Amino acid sequence: MGNLMAYSGIVTKIRAMERQRLRENQFQEMAALESVPEAVAYLRKNPAYERIFEGLSQEELHRGRIEQLLHMALYQDFARIYRSAAAYDRWFVHHRCEAKTGLPAMYCEYDTGHDNSPRVTDGGIPHSCPGEDANNMPNLPEMPILSVDLSAALYGGRIALAELAELLEK
Repeated sequence: MGNLMAYSGIVTKIRAMERQRLRENQFQEMAALESVPEAVAYLRKNPAYERIFEGLSQEELHRGRIEQLLHMALYQDFARIYRSAAAYDRWFVHHRCEAKTGLPAMYCEYDTGHDNSPRVTDGGIPHSCPGEDANNMPNLPEMPILSVDLSAALYGGRIALAELAELLEK
């Protein structure tokens, strides 16, 4: 999964999900617990893990079942990331590949700003799309502008999608 983090459309989603996961010190605390029920109780206090064990009694939770639930949760996380990234890619194909070259077009300064900062601030490219709607291409003679960095980012995203699809057996 080396290319996965390079795709900025996925990075934001992953970082939001990561914030809920166990930190190293929390993992160490949990590893020091003496029993499986104590570890489950510890995990249930964490919002990212409480949903995994929701509705299950302590008697139902043996080591094998817990591992199965954690693997399923990881699969579901990858599936959410995949759906989000695939939707992002579909949006660009539908709204930014109108020149039929296979390359996405840039409509405004922020179109390729992966961290909400403009990549282009000259050449008559507007600051934002008409009506603040990313679906609208400005009515300018130089539009659409085929964007090399946006093409590279989307290509990287497709590599990441392929890796996720393989993990998800899609």
